[in-house]
Parts: sequence; C-alpha cells; structure tokens
Amino acid sequence: MSYENELEEIAIETEATEPTKKVREKRVRAKKYALYNEDGTRAINPASGAGLWGDAPCPNKPKKAPKAPKPVEYQKDEDGNDILDEEGNPIPVKKVRAPRLDADGNPIPRKSNVFLDSQTLMLTDKVPSYRAGTKRGDIFASIKDGMTVGEFYEKNGGKAAAHTFLVWYVNEAEVVEVV
Repeated sequence: MSYENELEEIAIETEATEPTKKVREKRVRAKKYALYNEDGTRAINPASGAGLWGDAPCPNKPKKAPKAPKPVEYQKDEDGNDILDEEGNPIPVKKVRAPRLDADGNPIPRKSNVFLDSQTLMLTDKVPSYRAGTKRGDIFASIKDGMTVGEFYEKNGGKAAAHTFLVWYVNEAEVVEVV
C-alpha cells in the first residue's frame, strides 16, 4: 500500500469522528456557570487548579459595586459661591470640547450635512470611478452643474433616498460642491 493510500484511509476515518476535546469543552462550558466560595472568591479544583463550573448561577457570586457618580462642577462667583438660576438651583459648568486638529495643529472645520433646496451643485475637478449600474454611480451620473439640491432630490427619489449620497459626494469623496 502506498503512502498516499494510507493518508486517504486516515482522512476517511477521521472525517466522521466526534468534535475535538476543545470544541466539546467549549460547548459544555457555554452552558455552565462559574462557582464561588462563601467569601466571594472563585472556587478552584485542588487537583487541577482549574476553576469549577456549575449548572446554575452561584448565590455566592460577589456583587459589583455601584459606579460612583461623576462630580458635578457648578459656576462660581468672585467670592467662590455658587451662582443660582431663577429657581434657586446651582448652574452646572458646561464643558467645552476641544476642536479636532489636523497634522499642522490647526482646527478642522466641521462640515455641514444640511443643504437648502435652493443651493446649487457644482462638480469639482476630481473624477470619480463609480461603476455604471450601481446606485452610487447612477445617482452621481444624474448630477449636472448648476442643478439645485431640490432638483437633485426630486430626480433621485426624494430626500430620504438621496441625501446620504449627496453628503458622501460633498464631504467624503469631494466630487461635488454645494454653493
């Protein structure tokens, strides 16, 4: 018998066998719950050093401590007293978010996703490579220089269907400008 034939026979014998030990352990462990001692520490098998598992949740499982509330800062006057609103409640300090910065350390301006129906669309010099027959390609092909945003929405199934594509063309691909 050749070496190839022996390998084929071994492969045939091993195909119909049970899952491996690792797979069986995962299946069993997925239905089990970790066991804990009365003091809340994990129960360990002294022979193997592995954790013990049970069929039901363990009543000795330690409870998670509740999260501490975040401290709230309030606006203060010159003397260090809280500034109160009309109802007599202290006014919390609003945190100011730092702007995102580009590689040179300059703030990146936020791009708007709100377009008026009267604004016009202008194609840029970038040439996109959208495949014909795809929704993105068909919607881009419908854009003409000087077309209004309202006309664009009307031609492409309404704002609900076409707005996401317009935002993509303007902000991400930068192939269209809204003037």
